[in-house]
Amino acid sequence: MSRPAYSRVPKSDTTSASYRPLSRRGSETNLVPRTPHSRTGNQTFTHAQSTSIDIGPDESRDDLNESYEMTRQSQTEPLLASSTSATFGDDVYKLMDAESRSRRTASRRAFNRALAHLPIAFGIAFSLFLCLLIVVSMYWPNKLQAFIGAVESDPLEDGVALAGNNNTTETTHNHTSSSTLIDYSAYNAFPLTPSQYRDECWKQQSSHFHGSYWDKPSEGVADVKHSENNKQVCSSTITFMFDGDRGLMADLALIAQLAGLAREQGRTFLIDDRLWTRGNWTTHFKNIRETQPGPEPGCLPPPPEELVACPRLAKHWVVTPLTAKFHFGHTFSETFEDPYAYSTARLKPIFNRAFDSFESFIILNDKNIRLLRQARSELRHRIQLNTISEAVATYMGVHIRRGDRKAMSWEFIKPGSDGYVPIQNYVDAVQKMWGQMGLPGRPHVYVASDDPVSLDEFTRLSSGYVYSLRQWGIDGGRVRESSVTDAAEELA
Repeated sequence: MSRPAYSRVPKSDTTSASYRPLSRRGSETNLVPRTPHSRTGNQTFTHAQSTSIDIGPDESRDDLNESYEMTRQSQTEPLLASSTSATFGDDVYKLMDAESRSRRTASRRAFNRALAHLPIAFGIAFSLFLCLLIVVSMYWPNKLQAFIGAVESDPLEDGVALAGNNNTTETTHNHTSSSTLIDYSAYNAFPLTPSQYRDECWKQQSSHFHGSYWDKPSEGVADVKHSENNKQVCSSTITFMFDGDRGLMADLALIAQLAGLAREQGRTFLIDDRLWTRGNWTTHFKNIRETQPGPEPGCLPPPPEELVACPRLAKHWVVTPLTAKFHFGHTFSETFEDPYAYSTARLKPIFNRAFDSFESFIILNDKNIRLLRQARSELRHRIQLNTISEAVATYMGVHIRRGDRKAMSWEFIKPGSDGYVPIQNYVDAVQKMWGQMGLPGRPHVYVASDDPVSLDEFTRLSSGYVYSLRQWGIDGGRVRESSVTDAAEELA
């Protein structure tokens, strides 16, 4: 295939009105393609058309054809170059290579931008996730614990079964491992004394298990051998043993918590009052087997040699004021406090348990209920006499303790102090509270104390009306019925 010949475009008259440059640069040596569809070819073709319009009538048609042939042969390269040409495909490859490099550069820039913004995007996503966790932990804490797998396992695992339809748990115990067997062979009298139970708890602390309150150690629960002969014995119990060395309310506070734990764990609650200095439990309160019969009403107490003070997962757990510190410390608070509350509001679940016990379990017997009503009636009557009014006035209560408990503040235990809060502090506190409440007149104060001297001192220092059982004929805990007036009985 022969290479076509090309010729230069002849000079044209630049003064003609129809003249247009052959190229953007106006160069006379520029080559134009022979097709009229390209930019340069279109300019030449238009020029040829303009020229044909200016042809005079005496000019021949041959001159027009010659002009067109010259225009047609003005390009330097054919539209379809030969495949044997040295420049065949170079422009195409260069264009494709440039486009490829441009795409790679744009992709790299986009990737670098995305990589630079990745930490910001990750931080935003992580912040949103943390906000979501905070919201869930505030309103659905149990679901969050279940999602992350932190739900506390059943404390008694294989020793728990549902009892009846009251949604309580009944504990069964299978302690057969000799490595966890508690040896009581050194003792020949049962039940043990409170101090002996405390010593046994100290022995168990050598291998103290750090877990939740009811978590079961991996090696098993330490316990004594249990007899299986008597089927009438309660299967699982919690027993409180008085030691006679504590105040009444200190003992009742422990009893209230233990009774609540027994209800929650489905265990029978019992009281051992043989060492109590105030008589029997039923001397003051109703029988606990009536107020809280437990999951096995009428079952028999366990043999005294089967009572265990530590650990609390023992089949028959016994608690004394001396062993309470092993069970009502940090682990107890961490397990039963409200973790989403603040300050004293965290203790609300613990106080609610005690309140339920005082409301439904620790109930005065009929005799004490009658005496309590008499005391209230007498107090109302005496307040009415002092106020010369039939309306029952507001009064405040003060408890002054001078027994085994002393103050803990340095102000009262520093050298030279007797360790007790001065009586004047009580008097000032009453006067301040009475004023803050906006109550008129002199304060009406009911005072209870274990020290007659402190009671007399408070009466002497106070500017208000002071009332106490000592004024009404109370002597050593015995009430003289004649001290209650007929008018007080009518107000009961």
